[in-house]
Parts: sequence; structure tokens; C-alpha cells
Amino acid sequence: NKYDKDITLTVKVGEKPAVEKKVYDYVVGNADELDAAIKELQTTNKTADAKRKTIFLKNGNYTYGTLTGSYQHNVSLNIDNWNNIYNVSLIGESKDGVIIEGITDGITSSTFELGKGTGNYLQDLTIRNKYDFRAETFKGVSCAVTGGNKAILKNVAMQASQDTYVTGDRTYLEDCDIYGTTDFICGGGDIFFERCNLILGNKSGNIIVAPNTDATKEWGYVFQNSTVKADEGATNVADKNWHLGRPWQNEPRAYFLNTKMDVLCSDAGWTNMGNLTTHFYEYNSVDKDGKTIDLSTRKNSPTSLNQYTPVLTDEEAKEFTAHNVVGGTDAWDAPSYTQQTAKPELKYTDGKLTWISIDNARCYAIFKNGEYIDNTTSCEYPADDITANWSVRAANEMGGLGEAAEAVAITAKLSAGGMGTFCSATSCKAPEGLNVYTASVSNNTVTLNKVNNGIIPAGEGVVLGGEASKTYYMTPCEAQGKLEGNSLKGTMERTLIENDYSFVLVYDKTEDVSYFKNFKNGAYIPAGKAYLEIPTALQGAQLKVVINNGTSGINSFNADGNDEGAYFTISGQKTMKPQRGLYIHNGKKIIIK
Repeated sequence: NKYDKDITLTVKVGEKPAVEKKVYDYVVGNADELDAAIKELQTTNKTADAKRKTIFLKNGNYTYGTLTGSYQHNVSLNIDNWNNIYNVSLIGESKDGVIIEGITDGITSSTFELGKGTGNYLQDLTIRNKYDFRAETFKGVSCAVTGGNKAILKNVAMQASQDTYVTGDRTYLEDCDIYGTTDFICGGGDIFFERCNLILGNKSGNIIVAPNTDATKEWGYVFQNSTVKADEGATNVADKNWHLGRPWQNEPRAYFLNTKMDVLCSDAGWTNMGNLTTHFYEYNSVDKDGKTIDLSTRKNSPTSLNQYTPVLTDEEAKEFTAHNVVGGTDAWDAPSYTQQTAKPELKYTDGKLTWISIDNARCYAIFKNGEYIDNTTSCEYPADDITANWSVRAANEMGGLGEAAEAVAITAKLSAGGMGTFCSATSCKAPEGLNVYTASVSNNTVTLNKVNNGIIPAGEGVVLGGEASKTYYMTPCEAQGKLEGNSLKGTMERTLIENDYSFVLVYDKTEDVSYFKNFKNGAYIPAGKAYLEIPTALQGAQLKVVINNGTSGINSFNADGNDEGAYFTISGQKTMKPQRGLYIHNGKKIIIK
């Protein structure tokens, strides 16, 4: 029967709880410290309701020795007799900088064992089995990572050869790099790979997957938006000399959707091993140039017990989402945990870093000159070293760090004449000994007026005067408004001059004098500088400079007794043959025209 009345449904969607502000539970820098942290977690995180603990790994090599025999792991989130660790995050400072490495052989041993405990999360690190990774001769099975149950790997590299990643149960991987040669992703479970790089080692006949999917599982391996490429120096990898996969045990399932192949796989796509019922499919693969690959030659494994065309239809492909594949009966929303926090809105003033609190940030990591130094839940941090480059990264609820906000040291280098123009995106104050000037123009003369407090508002162009060829460090500060009566234009970025009436400050080494010179139409001024733009016709191609030093006055310059009769530039350089310009002579300011 048809019901022809409107039906209104009210659905109440639960909100995610607020992220607790909490610093990293452990900060480690070597294998011993990492082991000590995990040993404590064997006591605190033995159950699925354990509170999340985070381990931050500073850049460095976490080097382990050689292990032999079954069920030997360099790093393990599994306690003896399968008493597992739950809800632990291992967060690296950077994927390329944090290397967990060891040597194990055999499919039941690995560099890193994820175990069967749920809720474990890895981000920004590399796990390497050195047994034969990038070896000239491949020796056999060497696993980098094994296991996993409701585990998440974000921006993790797994490096080995055969059986690099032996999967466990439900796992979500995003932006990971997986290296290998033979069956280098193998095992069971429903596993979703989003935007992963599958990197082929230096041999022909590489095979990416060998699933061992239990017949009760609906999905197996699902790859979305992945890229297949050859490893660096892998000259033996060529078009059509490798395969997507082959069946291992049980009822293998593997699906490659929207895959970019920098090197093309074999025409058939799949190869043989066990005589099994298989579910091997592909959809919308493209080559390195983004051109659609003809999949009409694809065939399922020669040893498959069932026959089918291993290509999904458009409608079938729509079903292969992370929600469907790993959501399970508990509606696990794995991708929501990999969302990175926004870049902090960072300010650097008065010797400290400050930023606005980010709601979904667990904590904030502080870096000095690119090296980790601390983490905090506060929104400010002391940073009195103005010569350093500072940065702040916010951590998501799992502890993974997002994009860095940077406070780069503000520097200004003067010419050999002791002058230069300057502009900064950050308001700043000049150090003692460095004078700041605005500029005004009348006729063919530029008058430089001293800014007595030395503060330069963001975006303002100024002239600086100080010690010749010296680099000065500015102190970031607060500044309101603009500099009055200033005709200088700051260049926040490289700026194209598109007129004939722009002037830049230059230093004439021969005459030992600085002046403003007409700049050519079509030339560029670098970022962080300043220039004059004077829309009236001027005689000549240069403007002389007169300095008004305000209350301090240039006359305060002191010369010793041996300098009587000498001339000094405003930066203090002595010359016995002054040309035109501004000088100090016998304690007085003079202009030579």
C-alpha cells in the first residue's frame, strides 16, 4: 500500500566531546626512552576503556638490534599472551626524521607490532626493517609492521621487502608510504587505504597484495586514490612487469579504486598463488599523466575458483567508502580522527609567542630553528631569542601535529654605505645603534626624518642607518597606525615597477655616498625593501639625501684626536676624499653638493 502523506523524521546527531587540553604524556628521543614509556603503558593501558596516552618521538633514529625466532618484535603494543595495550598514540616530529628501525625475519616477527588492542594511533614516523630493505639481493620475509585493530596510521612510512605490512583487523591508513617487493601488503581484516603511496622495490615481478581475507569479511583491502611508483634507484621496475596482487588464503578480497600508476602493471593485473575463491577488482585507474588506463585486458587470478571480470561498475564503486569498509557495527568514523588542526594564528611580540586557542587542539608543540623544544596547553610561550626562527604546531585530539605557524627572525642587512631600505610583515623595533627614518620629498631632495622610538609598523617602508654591512635583528612588537609623512612604499613581496618615476636607495662605492636613483620601468624590487614613487617630472636620474636626525642629532658623533680634518659618512666610515653627500666634519654636519 502507498502512504501519500508527508513523514517528518527528527534526527539528533551527537556532538563530539570537547578535546581535553593535555600535554604529551611522554617525550622520547631514543629507543631506550621509547621502551620505558611502552613498559609503563603495559600497566596503565591494559583495557579498552583506558584513557588515551600520547608518546611524542623527537627526530632521530630509534635503533634496535637483531631479533630471531617467532613472535619477536622490536617495538610492541602487545603484552605477553596477547594482553594488549589500548588507546596509545605514537606521534613523530616528522616522518622523515623519526626512524624506528630493527632487523627481524619471518612473517610473525616485525619491527613494530600493533597488537590487537583497539584505539592505537601512529602519525609522522617511519618504521623500517633493515633485514633486506633496498638490499642488492633479497633474502626473504622481513616485516616492518604487523597487526592492528581499530588502528589508524597517518603519514607513516613502512619500509621492508617481502611482507612489509602484515595486516590485522579493521585499520585505516591515510597518506602512508608502503615500500616492498613481494606480497608486501598481506594478511586479513577490512583495511582501508586512503591516498597511500605503494612503492615498488628494485626487482621485476613485484606483487603488491596477497590477501588472506576471512570469508566472514565483506571488504578486505580497499585502496582509494593511491599511487603506485618505483622506489628511488629501482631500475628493474618497468611498465607491465609487476602485479596488483594474488590470492593467499581463505577468500581473498582486494579493490583498487582511482589508482594512479606511475608505472603500469601487467595487462592481466592479477597473478596466481592459491586455488581460492577471490574478489579482485579495479576501477578508474590512470597512468602517470592522468590518462585513463584501458582495463579491458584485466583478468582475475589464474588460480581463482570463480570467474568474473575484475572491474567495478560506477554504481559498485560508490559503495567503497571508509564508512562502509571500516565503520563496522559501532560506526567507527576513522577519518575524523586524522583531521589536522588549523595552523595557529601566531604573534611574536615583546619576547613571547602568543596565539589564539584552537578548540580541537590537545596541545601545542614549540620549535626553535626547526628543532622541537617543548609542548604546552597554554597559548603563549617565552621566546626572548630574536635571532631564532620560532614555530608552533597544534596537535589534534590524537596528538598528531598540524601545519606549523612560523615566526621567522626579522633581519636587515645594511649596505657598505651603512644604509638600506626595509619593510616587514611584522611590526618590529630596531635595536640600539640602528636608526629608522621616514622619507619626504621636495624638489630633488629626499629628507630622512628619524623615527625616535625606532618602531616600524607592519608593511611600512623605511630607511635604516647604522654600521656598514652589518646584519641587525629586529624585535617583534605591537604597533598601531602608520608613520606620518612617509613617502616610502614597502615591498611585502617582489614588486614590479611599471612606471618611470620610482626611485630606490643605492650606494655608490666609488663616491662613498648613498642616494635615491631612478629605477627602470619593468624592473623588480625585492621583497622586504622600500622605494619612492614620485608622480611629478624630476630633473636628473637621482635624488640627493638630507638627514634630519631629530632630537638626538647627528652632531653627537665623536671622533678621536687622530681624526681631525677627516670626513665621516653617517654610518661612521672615515674618508679623506668626500664626494657629494652628507658628512660629519670637525664635529659638524655638512652637505657636499
